[in-house]
Amino acid sequence: MITIVDSSVAVKWYSAEPDSLIAGRLLGRPLAAPDLIRIEVANALRRKVARHEMKAAQAVEALPHLARNVTLFRAEPFAEMALEVSLELAHPIHDCFFLILAQTLEFPLVTADEKLWKRTRDSLFADLVIMLSEWEPNDER
Repeated sequence: MITIVDSSVAVKWYSAEPDSLIAGRLLGRPLAAPDLIRIEVANALRRKVARHEMKAAQAVEALPHLARNVTLFRAEPFAEMALEVSLELAHPIHDCFFLILAQTLEFPLVTADEKLWKRTRDSLFADLVIMLSEWEPNDER
């Protein structure tokens, strides 16, 4: 089974944060994400470098690692659907691309983004979204 991961999970692979160990257990499994994950992760890592939480070389090495470990899907074809979901959930559109990919592929989305998780609780995405802190390696949702 493929697992969709969002940027909040991927950043934990490159930076010591709460639940980084759980995030690391996802590596080596079949993973997928919309290609905008590269942009989001790059921006998050840039902020960490600016705050002296990691070295620039570590941030630069992260993107090729991400591309090797996550199958990337073009986000652009999902733009209209992501906008509709964004409006429906009153949530930033970039996160909605991950929701649409999970729905389209019929695979779970693992996130560390509590705001996203909460927004989906009373939506048609409720059964698709798993908080990283609750994810189990044998989770077959």
